[in-house]
Amino acid sequence: MMKSAQKQEQVQDQPEAALGTKHVRLLLVDDNAQHTEAMHKILLLHDDIELFHCSDSSQALNVASDVQPTVIMQAMVMSGTNGLDLVKAFREQEALADVPIVVIYSKDDEPDTKEAIFSAGADDCLIKLSGEVETIARIRYHSRACTEHRELQDA
Repeated sequence: MMKSAQKQEQVQDQPEAALGTKHVRLLLVDDNAQHTEAMHKILLLHDDIELFHCSDSSQALNVASDVQPTVIMQAMVMSGTNGLDLVKAFREQEALADVPIVVIYSKDDEPDTKEAIFSAGADDCLIKLSGEVETIARIRYHSRACTEHRELQDA
């Protein structure tokens, strides 16, 4: 009984755009266990967001093809790959070319990091462990744009 009341409160607190038929399919590509766990805890509170995780950047393209995300959030720095190269690889895949990509970077990264992220083809970037409100808002915004773009293409 208590669980459903809490769930109803959660739904009422979510923006109207997140309710309805729009469903977020988020692929998180990050090999940092601490950051992944923090994101998981945040996303557990949001029923409209379905989280898929890939810790191996070499498998990210295959996982993304299988999952068909409405938004990809990926780390800038991962072992075995450069985050910018991964953004470019996503953009080269026809089925993934229009999926919004949000790159997570450290505030300690080089000053020209943002420019490089956008030049590689990313749609947005966030400082690692940004606040929950900003993170969720950006995920929903980009997912909604992807869903609407797909609906227009199908029409």
